[in-house]
Formats: sequence, structure tokens, C-alpha cells
Amino acid sequence: MLRVAIFFGGVSVEHEVSTISGLQTLHAADKSKYQMIPVYIAKDGKWYSGDRLKDISNYKDLPALLSSCDEVYLSPIRGTSELRYVKSGLLGRRGSIEIDVCFPVLHGTYGEDGCLQGLFELANIPYVGCNVVSSAVGMDKVVMKEVFRSIGLPVVESTWFHASEYADDKAAIHRSIEEHVGLPCIVKPAVLGSSVGIKVAHTKDELEQAIEFSLQFCTKLLIERYVSNMFEVNCSVLGSDRYQKTSVLERPLTSGEILDFKDKYEREGSGAKGGLQAMVREIPAKIPDALTAEISSMAKKAYRQLDCSGVCRLDFIVEKDSGKAYINELNNIPGSLSFYLWEKTDLPYDRLVDELIEIALANYRRKTQIVYTHETNLFSLHSKGGGAKGGSKSR
Repeated sequence: MLRVAIFFGGVSVEHEVSTISGLQTLHAADKSKYQMIPVYIAKDGKWYSGDRLKDISNYKDLPALLSSCDEVYLSPIRGTSELRYVKSGLLGRRGSIEIDVCFPVLHGTYGEDGCLQGLFELANIPYVGCNVVSSAVGMDKVVMKEVFRSIGLPVVESTWFHASEYADDKAAIHRSIEEHVGLPCIVKPAVLGSSVGIKVAHTKDELEQAIEFSLQFCTKLLIERYVSNMFEVNCSVLGSDRYQKTSVLERPLTSGEILDFKDKYEREGSGAKGGLQAMVREIPAKIPDALTAEISSMAKKAYRQLDCSGVCRLDFIVEKDSGKAYINELNNIPGSLSFYLWEKTDLPYDRLVDELIEIALANYRRKTQIVYTHETNLFSLHSKGGGAKGGSKSR
């Protein structure tokens, strides 16, 4: 039986959403195949493990829950493959929790952006999902869109800036927005998900207010042209560098100008208990077959170009008048792992978990064949006066 450490929570504005997604996945896994070990990352960054973390009703009294669990950490030392107890010996638990696979279900900062994936790489433990680079690129909307443009995928006109640049010269930033995007526009934090911190601005005053609002959540903002008469379509992709397959498409239904956090998680008909899968949506999306094929093809192309692995969700917007589709963003750890799309594609949640773990193990096996050392006698050459980084001394 594989011991799978499933990580959720996190130091992120998407903390609660991640916790729901993580517990959904934990309970969906086939218990005859896996020992699912919950690892809850609290908002202060501490890690906890314990069976009581498996019941979402226990989170109503978080201090009591955490006091009944063990604080743990993952050593970055290669070959350890275990969660260690922070308090051990006479005053704490002895030993450690051995693990075979890490399964991150974290949304947002420090979990979806490559940070945690880097720790898994250092520890040399198989893990589910995208690698460090694809996680980082998939989290940064500015870099992501530059990659999309470079491979010929259609993206909406945009510009971006850092908080420091805005503080130094607001007028210059406003001129840049007017030149490259215009009004109305959408103001977005560049490295957040779940539609947190997003505002639509129709006037210059609204733009300034939207920028100040979004800067609360991120020091890097993306400004995009607002496509007013449009609808959204999402597609999930599952696979690795060896294969990619797409799910049925969905059409999220919004209550306002844009799909926001309230639509996704708080609107009547959705709700926290069900996570993102409970959002009001149309599955499969009632759109022309040709548009379905086009969006599915673009989703696979984006997934492959970012070198993704595991399950991702690609979000698109479609202009109603022209029928033109634009790729909006890639989510490398989507809410609820997009299981509701795969269930409609004849892949139930437990089999989705199976396939994600199988992909992780296959990726790990291939990496173990890579040579990471190079036999050389540079140390002895250096002691004789050779250059430290390949240089040589002049004679």
C-alpha cells in the first residue's frame, strides 16, 4: 500500500478553498491502494498531521483541532522520505511518518507556484503535478501570457507593472494602460487565483481604486482589456510529456461582469462544502463543435508548451459577436482538481487520483535515470593553480 502525503491549506488567500479541495481528494482516493496521510499547512506556515484533520467539521474549532495533531516538517535531505515530528523525544512523539508520494492540493502562493515542488525535488520524493518551472510560470499570469503569445495562442491585450513603479510614477502607469489596453479594463493580481483581488474599471477613478485594491494582494499587477460581450469556457487537461487528454468543456455562469470569488464559492447554489465543483455551470458547454475542438486543441498546446504534468485547467473567454476565443490562464492545481469535468468524461474521482499518482511515479522513475554528477579532477587541478570556474592563469 502506497503512503501518500496529501498537502492542503497553505499560506495563501486561497487557504480555505485548498483545504476543501484537499479533503475532497483524500476521501476520493481508493483506501485499498493508499494510506492517505493528511498534511495541513496552517496560515502561519506550520505543518500538522493527524487523523482528525480528515474531518472537515473539525475545522470549525481550529485551535482545538491543531492542538490534537502533531506538528511535522519535511526534511530536504535526499533519501529521507519522511515527515518528521517537530517535537520528539521525552516531550513529544518519537519517530517519523514514512511517505512514498507527495500529493500537493494547494492553491496560490507557496503551494502552487513551485516553492513546495522545489522542496520535493530537493528531498527526492515523487510528487503529483507540475514541476518547479511549469508551476512557477503557471502561477505568474504575466509570464504565462508571454509564453502563450510566443507560441501563437490568442490572448487579450494587456500590460503590467510592479507596485514600486506605480508608487514612483502613477501618471506614467496610467498612460501605459491607456496606450496598451484602454478602458474599460480588468485589474488582476499577477500571482493569485480563485479570482481574488480582481476588479473591472470603467473610468479613470475606478481604475485608480481598482489598482489600490489589487495591490493589497500582490505587488505585481496585470491589466487586461475588458471583453464585455463574452462568456467563459474551461477545459481540463490530464497527462504528462508523454500524453495529454482533454475533458469535456464547462461554461461557468456569472452573476456579474466577471467570474469572481463569490460566483465560484459563495453564490447560492454553490457553497464551501462542495468546493469549486458546486459552482453554477453548464456541463458540457453548449457551444458549437468547431469551437469545442478549437478550445480543446489550444488547451493541449498550452499544457504541453508549459511542460505541465498531472491535472490542470485552462480558462478561455469567447467574444459572443465574433466567436473568437482567447486563452485566459492556466491553473496548475485547479479547484477540486476539476474532478467534476473528468466525471463527465467517464473518469471517476478515484480513478483520477490513481492516474495522477501513476503519472507522478512514472515521472520519478524517468528522473532517476538522469546523471546528476560528472567525474572530474577539478579539485586537484585547482590546487595546482587552475581557475575555479573553468578559467586559466595567464603565463
